[in-house]
Amino acid sequence: MIPSSSSARAVLTQPDLREVILAYQDGVPCSLQHMFQLYYAKLEMAQYQVHPNLKQMQDPLRMRGYLLCRLLQDNYCDLAHTFLDTFTDDDDIKLPSRSVSILIRNTIDNAVRARNLSLVKRLHARPAIGICSQLAMDTAAANGDLEIVQFLHQHRSEGCSRLAFKRAKKHKAVLAFLKKNRPQDEHRHETRAMSYNTLVVGS
Repeated sequence: MIPSSSSARAVLTQPDLREVILAYQDGVPCSLQHMFQLYYAKLEMAQYQVHPNLKQMQDPLRMRGYLLCRLLQDNYCDLAHTFLDTFTDDDDIKLPSRSVSILIRNTIDNAVRARNLSLVKRLHARPAIGICSQLAMDTAAANGDLEIVQFLHQHRSEGCSRLAFKRAKKHKAVLAFLKKNRPQDEHRHETRAMSYNTLVVGS
């Protein structure tokens, strides 16, 4: 049984206890503990505790959300599945706030970039942690991932931009699907994503 967030909150931010808790926390696989330690070390190198946008990670729930986001961004798909299997209650997770780059925070976008439909579906089923933009369908179209394009069209409302049509030209089935089902997006301008200039720690 995974310890409740309330019982962990007070102690996870105490450096002298952190290593012990990570080593013995029931229900959290060693693989996730290892990745937590890896990304935590990178945050410490960035002096996150005094960084105006990163100090939110002192909240254990935010740190869990950050771990999920980084696993997806860095294409650790199997570990992302393990994370979702381990933390099944969304009350135990908070994604980083918008002050952290959306290139990290948009979890569904990164699952699409990893070309992992099962992760896309799992994140969509959990709205609190399944964040998406039009970049998701743009990326799926560019990759020729018709099933992902179809899923996003059927289940999400973000749509795509003109880039999806432009980049799908080498994928005839995807382009045909977009022209038939999303003609309203063919001339839609793309959303400008925030750059990586800050807050993509340890990339």
